[in-house]
Amino acid sequence: MRKIWEKYEKELRFTGIAVLIFLGFRYLFVYISPFLIAYLICQGISPGADFLHRRFRIPVTVGGILILLIIIGLLGTFLYYGVSSACSHLVAFSQDAGKCLPAIERDFCDRLCALEQKLHMENGVLLQMTVTGWSKVKCGISEKWGSGILPGAVTCVRFLGGVFAYLLVIFVAVILLLKDWKHMQSAFHQKLQRIGGDLLSFLGIYLWAEIRIMTAVGLTCLTGLLVAGVEKAPFLAVLTAFLDVLPFIGTGIVLVPALFWQFFIKNYRGAVIIGVTYLCCILARELLEPKLISRKAGLSPLLTLAGLYMGIYAFGLAGIFLGPVYVLVVTMLYRQMFCNS
Repeated sequence: MRKIWEKYEKELRFTGIAVLIFLGFRYLFVYISPFLIAYLICQGISPGADFLHRRFRIPVTVGGILILLIIIGLLGTFLYYGVSSACSHLVAFSQDAGKCLPAIERDFCDRLCALEQKLHMENGVLLQMTVTGWSKVKCGISEKWGSGILPGAVTCVRFLGGVFAYLLVIFVAVILLLKDWKHMQSAFHQKLQRIGGDLLSFLGIYLWAEIRIMTAVGLTCLTGLLVAGVEKAPFLAVLTAFLDVLPFIGTGIVLVPALFWQFFIKNYRGAVIIGVTYLCCILARELLEPKLISRKAGLSPLLTLAGLYMGIYAFGLAGIFLGPVYVLVVTMLYRQMFCNS
């Protein structure tokens, strides 16, 4: 055993540290993530705070808080107008859908009557069965939702409270870190700053790659929907681009219902075009994401792709970001232990 340890000491240490990092990401990240995010925010805004201090003699803490408040204001404004626009479009869409319901019901009844004639059934039997079954389904849904409204509201309030507390902890941690940022000059902190700088650089690369991928997916979706003759194509394209952050599922939330709707209204050409657009959006993300991230982060495209998929399965939705970050940290560890770089 001792000979094995002496022979493979570096490899065993690397494996053990990699496993510990994975367990930390898997089980401890949710508890330490506010402070890590606060540290990365400080790493990002500290140059701006230092500039304000040198140029206008504004204290570093005050300058950092001003920069943070400006960022929060810009994000809040963007979210407010984005959500307002989405809600207005959804209201207009629901109103248009309500106007189409009578025509849909007439078309559905005509199809049932034609099916009854082909099956030589008594007139109105299938319609009665469908109406009875749909009434039972509606009663079951209303009873289930009615009994779950209060628990659902309580869960929603708890979730919003948790999100507010999470953001508040990040904000307070940023202020406290900025206050003592200049005094944290130990060797450990310098190494942590270098790692934090690498992670912050990777975060910038990742976000820029996501913006470019979302743009490509949005333009592809817009082109396909316009060619298919879908109404409100720009809004649906923008919505698809934002939801495309969720691999496979995100794009399908918009495009799959649109595809079935085109089939229902007998626009088979439009349905085929939307189906091809859906495949193109998936291929665009799967081809661009590893390439854009790995090219600038110095990672192998295969490792980046593996990190994305393993991260999703291991960490859930957060694995979209945590998977590549884990690959980056392990790669940095490998380079320091085996390549001295």
